[in-house]
Amino acid sequence: MAVTLLPDVKGAFIAWARGQTDITTICPSANIKGVMPSAVDMPTFWLTCTKMGGLGSLPYLPLSLPRLDIWCFGPTAYEAFRLARTVRSCLIPVERAQGGIVGFESAGCRVVD
Repeated sequence: MAVTLLPDVKGAFIAWARGQTDITTICPSANIKGVMPSAVDMPTFWLTCTKMGGLGSLPYLPLSLPRLDIWCFGPTAYEAFRLARTVRSCLIPVERAQGGIVGFESAGCRVVD
């Protein structure tokens, strides 16, 4: 029996983002990665996340609360903002934007805002 003690939150986000049609319509799945793009890869659409870890603001809670920074790049500032708004709309559906738990579940991880 395999036991995952620390789930791969970064991998879960990448897998989730690659599965979102609205996101992959703008940004190709090959450009959704866990690494920052180099200057050679620009200008193009790129979605990446970096794990900014720790226990969060309440270290006494018995939870692993790593944080993710999500970076959206595009050929222009407008296009990068359009990708960022699309990612946000997928993370926070309109019907849940007014409260409640926001996020997604993927690869055995629950990611919440």
